[in-house]
Amino acid sequence: MCRHTKQIGVERVDSTSPRDIVDTDPASLQKRVGRRRGQKVGRPRAMTDAEIGLAHRMLTDGVKRRIIARALKISLSTLSIALRQYTAAINPQKPVGRPRAMTEAEIILARRMLADGIKRNIIALTLNVSRSTLLTALRPGTGPHPKMRRSKQAPSSGRGPDPQSETASRTKRRE
Repeated sequence: MCRHTKQIGVERVDSTSPRDIVDTDPASLQKRVGRRRGQKVGRPRAMTDAEIGLAHRMLTDGVKRRIIARALKISLSTLSIALRQYTAAINPQKPVGRPRAMTEAEIILARRMLADGIKRNIIALTLNVSRSTLLTALRPGTGPHPKMRRSKQAPSSGRGPDPQSETASRTKRRE
């Protein structure tokens, strides 16, 4: 039952005020009645399920989206919305975000050049990257070699040297 309807005996009486009835939009009343009857309400779909299937097959065959949209007489955005569920399956390994400035091979080359004693400025110029990009790539833990990762240290209190190490150094001085 609607929240404004009261049942008195067999008959239902609507307890809404006449003002509520007058202010109600006729289109919204039709939508409510249609939904109760199980009818689909709203704007009709731009593409049928058969057209979505056809567009998906065309896309997997290598046809460009613009051509598919023109053939089906729909906009590109409508096509993209309809094919959104298939897009993830087609391109699962598509990289997200900005591509890296240096490849793994360039990082390895830069580390070898650094080990040979070449200055970082020269390495950056040689690889055609900025010095800050090179320093980020050479930072321990960012490269392909697990040995280059930083070792985990015990957290410190941040109040200076460890008191146990101070007592050990004092005892060594006295001896």
